[in-house]
Amino acid sequence: MDILWIQQGTVSAVAPSELHVYASRNDGLLWVDLPSFDEVALQRLASLFKLHSSALKLCREPTFMPKLRMYDEYLFVILFAPVQGGSGNIHALELNYFASYRFLITVHAPTAADVSSAQLMEQTKLIKRRMTAGHFVPHSIPELTHAIISNYAARQEAVVEKLAQQVAVCEERVLTSTFKKPEQELERMFRIRHELLKVRTMAATSREMYAQTLARAHLLPSDAKGHLQDLVDQFERVRCLCDGEKEFLQSVVDFYQTRISTRINLATERLALLSAVFLPITAISGIFGMNVVVNTNS
Repeated sequence: MDILWIQQGTVSAVAPSELHVYASRNDGLLWVDLPSFDEVALQRLASLFKLHSSALKLCREPTFMPKLRMYDEYLFVILFAPVQGGSGNIHALELNYFASYRFLITVHAPTAADVSSAQLMEQTKLIKRRMTAGHFVPHSIPELTHAIISNYAARQEAVVEKLAQQVAVCEERVLTSTFKKPEQELERMFRIRHELLKVRTMAATSREMYAQTLARAHLLPSDAKGHLQDLVDQFERVRCLCDGEKEFLQSVVDFYQTRISTRINLATERLALLSAVFLPITAISGIFGMNVVVNTNS
C-alpha cells in the first residue's frame, strides 16, 4: 500500500501504520494506492473511509465494463485501459477508484497472467514519481484524478498508434503481395481490426461514463467540471482515432479480397478455355474408344 499526503504544496509519504491519523484530517489531500487486490487492506480502508459494501463487491468481482456509482461522500469508478501482454494479445487493465473532496483510493484489479506487475502499476507510478519529485503537486482530488485518468487515455492512444503502424505494414504487404499465403494475411488483418474494436469499446464506454458524470457536475467540487470535460474530450479523440484506423483497415481488407477474387476469376477463365480446347478431343476419343460393333468381323 502506497500512501501520499499533499498539504500546502508539499508531498510526503505516509506509513501504512499511520493511515488512521491522516484519514480523519481535512487540512490536506490523501492518496492511497493498492497495487493489487488485498482483502485485509480493503476492509481496513472500508472501515476508515466508510466505503459502501456494494462498491467493495464490485472491486472483488470480475468486471467487463466501466462503471460509475455516486455515493453521499464520494464517487466510485471502474475504468479500463489496454495493455499488451507477453503473448502479444491486448488485455483490459482495470482500475477501481474512490474519489471524494479529500481522499483518493485507487485499487488495481488482477488481470491476465502474461501482464507484469510493472505494467499494472505503470500509470499510477508515473504520477507518484512526478509528485515526489515536485514536478506535479495537485491542489484538489479532481486535479489528481484527472492526471491519473489522462495517463490511461494516453495509454489507449499509444496502443492505437502501435496498431496504426501494423495497419501500415499490412497495407504495404497487400500492395506488393504475391498471394502465396492469403489466409495468413487476412487473419493478421482481422486480428488487428479486432484489437482496434477492443480499444474503441474501452474509449467509447469511458467517454460515456465521464459524460454522465459531467451531467452531475453540480454535485461535485467546483473545479471538477473542467477536468471532466477534458477527460470526455480525450476519450472521444481515442474513439475517433480507432474509427479512422478501423475504416482504413477495412478498405485494405476489401482491396486485398478484391485482388484475390480477380485472380480466382482469371484462373477460372483459363480453366474454362482449356476445357473448351480439350472437350472435342475428349469427345472423339471417348466415342472411338467405346467397345461397340461396327462390322460383322468385329
